[in-house]
Amino acid sequence: MKQYICDRCGIEIPLYSNYNHVIFYDQDVTSSNIQYQSNSKYNECDLCDDCLEYLHNMNQVFMGNCELVVK
Repeated sequence: MKQYICDRCGIEIPLYSNYNHVIFYDQDVTSSNIQYQSNSKYNECDLCDDCLEYLHNMNQVFMGNCELVVK
């Protein structure tokens, strides 16, 4: 049986599924439009449920701040 370890905190991921695998793309951002390069580089990692929740909360805060700047 393959064992999956969280790439952020190092604990074992007991119930690994596809949503635990996260891909971060390098991107160019121009005037609020995200344009992916044709030869995009990316990083892949496996995250436990706690780290996924932490990432989600960070994204929510970031997106909330972006909405305040746009308004």
